[in-house]
Amino acid sequence: MRVGSAIRRHGIALRLALGFGAVLVLLLAVAALGVAQLERLQRQADELVTQHIAMLDALGRMQESGSARALLLRDLVLGYTVDERAAVERRLQVNGVAHAEVANRLADVADGSRVGAAREAMQRVVELSERVSALEKTLLEYVAAWRMDDAKTVLGELGPQHQSLNGLLREAFVATMADAQHSVQENRAQHRMVLAAIAAAAAASVLLGLLIALLTGRGIVRPVADAKAATLRIASGDLAEPIATRS
Repeated sequence: MRVGSAIRRHGIALRLALGFGAVLVLLLAVAALGVAQLERLQRQADELVTQHIAMLDALGRMQESGSARALLLRDLVLGYTVDERAAVERRLQVNGVAHAEVANRLADVADGSRVGAAREAMQRVVELSERVSALEKTLLEYVAAWRMDDAKTVLGELGPQHQSLNGLLREAFVATMADAQHSVQENRAQHRMVLAAIAAAAAASVLLGLLIALLTGRGIVRPVADAKAATLRIASGDLAEPIATRS
């Protein structure tokens, strides 16, 4: 009741202030919501980029250490002197520590990844890497026991396994790059959707403002037109019809 009487008392100025104030609040709310959504998409994009970089780095390190290890194992089995094999064994120990760290890192990245095809490819790499590691362990045990014929047999089995592992690493690399491209495209599409929603809400707010202005303008023009018509009637001598007034 008090609000209605206040509006009638202050008239058009108060109605304009309330109407455009509501439009301004709506625009600010739309802007705040849009900024929040864009920040969420940016955080999502940063997280995906971090995941893909970690995956590519783990894959590259795995391929590098695995290739070096394959050559060292070959040199160990085919070495001709004790000194040569001792030197290779020292290098294998260093490589083994680095290779184990890379394998654990790859397994952790694959388990924690939410990227579809790349995650599946990396899990296949981890599974084959575990089988290859088991064969390598058997080979080293044969070398330590000086069962070189058995070691050479295992080395022959390791060759195709290493080739398969390198092929899976390449597939995982390609899948990771494809997922990265897809993630970027999807994130851009979501950005466009948010911007379109903001533009639509802003346009609706402008239309609402125009509607308020139109209704307020009619509230101004209609009394003026009524007063003009009444003035013309009075000027023509017609005093019978009373002049309508609006508070």
